[in-house]
Amino acid sequence: DFSAVVTKAKEALAGAQAPAIYAPVFFPDAAVLVKQLREGGVTAPIVGNSAFSSRDFAETAGPENTKDVYYAAGTYYEGTDVPADAKEFTDAYSAKFGEFPPNSNPAESWWAMWALFDALREAGTTNGDAVAAALLAQKDLQVPLKKIFTWEDQHIVGSTVIIGFTETGDFRLVESYEAEGA
Repeated sequence: DFSAVVTKAKEALAGAQAPAIYAPVFFPDAAVLVKQLREGGVTAPIVGNSAFSSRDFAETAGPENTKDVYYAAGTYYEGTDVPADAKEFTDAYSAKFGEFPPNSNPAESWWAMWALFDALREAGTTNGDAVAAALLAQKDLQVPLKKIFTWEDQHIVGSTVIIGFTETGDFRLVESYEAEGA
């Protein structure tokens, strides 16, 4: 029950010049929060991160409540209009596990392991310090569904997508960002 959050959001957004809500909440709670915000009269855009990722988001939130709901992620795989590599990934995942990926974790794990294997190959050893150095030295590494441009403070800096919803609650790619000069 997010009723207290809805009340606080309405108070905070009242009179705001450019109201928006950032909700770093995991699915399914993210979808429930969106549903309750919309049903509580909050119409401001709602922005989240890859933790929103789930094919069940619109069904849980209600398709009518997904207007102006967006999230940033490392890849776009949820919709029907995804790139070929995302379709290949979801087909392979579905064949192996008998279901569509439940969230972005399988895709993120895939590219993380790809980066680790690249670092192991570059380091030529399994020594932790050498592998870590090789991992953090990666530049412009193309991994499945994403490109890792570099690492900053031990975090990937890579391609990013913004995902939203159609009027019927279907996923749609809003924008795809690459690093300058990539």
